[in-house]
Amino acid sequence: MNSNSFREVYSQILGKYRNCEALVVDERHNGGGWLHGD
Repeated sequence: MNSNSFREVYSQILGKYRNCEALVVDERHNGGGWLHGD
């Protein structure tokens, strides 16, 4: 996940989905990585 992808997901979590009771994060097939290098 690069910085732009992270910001998009974070924005949706705090915006569009802020009133949801739960959030399911499917991390299958996640290749991993770090944001600090971006």
